[in-house]
Amino acid sequence: MSIYCSRLSMDDDDDPTGLPSPIAYLGSHVRIQDDAWRYGVLDTAHIPPWCAAGVNAETFAGDEDGPPVPYFRLSVDGYDWRNPSRDASATVILDEQQVAALRDDLTQWLEAVNGLPALLRTQEADNEQP
Repeated sequence: MSIYCSRLSMDDDDDPTGLPSPIAYLGSHVRIQDDAWRYGVLDTAHIPPWCAAGVNAETFAGDEDGPPVPYFRLSVDGYDWRNPSRDASATVILDEQQVAALRDDLTQWLEAVNGLPALLRTQEADNEQP
C-alpha cells in the first residue's frame, strides 16, 4: 500500500481493467500508430485523510484508505526505448476544481472523437490517398 490510495493504473503489469499501457510520447516528429510501443504508465490515486495537513491521523488509525480529502494524484511516466536517457515522469496533485476541469476536457474530447467518421479513427487513414 502506498501512502496514496491507488485508483487507476494503466500499465501492463498492474492494470486490472485489461487496458494496455499508454503510448509513450516520443515527440511531435513521431507519428502515433495503433501498434506503437507502449512504454507509458498512467496512475491515479486519492489522498487519504491521514496524510493531509490539519487532519488528526489517529482518527483514522488502522484505516489505510480512509475517506479521501479534496486532492487527487495524477502520475504519468514515459520511456523512449530508443534512448533510455530520455525517459520522463511527472506527478501532480490536483484540487477539486482542477479535477472537474480535467473531467470536462476529457468528456469534450471523447464526444469529439466519438463523432469522427470511423475512417479517421483508424491507422488506415494514414495510408489513404486524398
